[in-house]
Amino acid sequence: MVFAVNPYSNTKGHITDHMIARKGSDVTSLDELKGKKVASFPGSVNRIFTYLILEKHGVPRDSYEYLEMQPKDWQPSLQAGAVDAVSALEPNATQIIKDDVGYSIFPGFYADLMPDVPLSAHWVAADFHKRTDKGQTAAFLDAYEKAIMFSRENETEAKAYLVKYANVREDILADVNLNPWKKLAEIDTVQFQEFIDLLAEHKAIQSRQDIKDYLLSDPRK
Repeated sequence: MVFAVNPYSNTKGHITDHMIARKGSDVTSLDELKGKKVASFPGSVNRIFTYLILEKHGVPRDSYEYLEMQPKDWQPSLQAGAVDAVSALEPNATQIIKDDVGYSIFPGFYADLMPDVPLSAHWVAADFHKRTDKGQTAAFLDAYEKAIMFSRENETEAKAYLVKYANVREDILADVNLNPWKKLAEIDTVQFQEFIDLLAEHKAIQSRQDIKDYLLSDPRK
């Protein structure tokens, strides 16, 4: 059951993904990726989003080579010239740019297809939800939402935890952006349903699903 969302946005200060071209490349815009090697995070969702966004910018999916690649390999592959561009997420995106291995040609890449796309979210397993009482779930939600509010109101201090828990280098912290996390009551279910329908239409998931079947019922109400 979903209880929080990490939208991917093109809002200043909350851009957490970029299409990055390798240093020395002649690529300056998405339409110049024809004939290039483009990498992204593994999985059908990222692949479909990359296809659809590039098609929107006049780049057919058969006009470039698409590769699935783990985040740890993005920077070395750009540096070695094994790929020409990477659809990269934070904090790797900022590190690639700060290390002068690549440069952003399109910040907020995923949001170009759908504003604040709910590409990532936080879930409670259905069986766990069934066996826990409302008090436990309510306490869990309170703690999680307290962390979200802390991150909103104290971004610099919140980013510092990335060093310990996400292995982010201290020298790039100031430039790393945080997702504009949404609490349970803030989840846009209409937009989330549009996201699900898009994935179903393009076979990134097996069938259409109803967000109402997966949205956690708030035990505090």
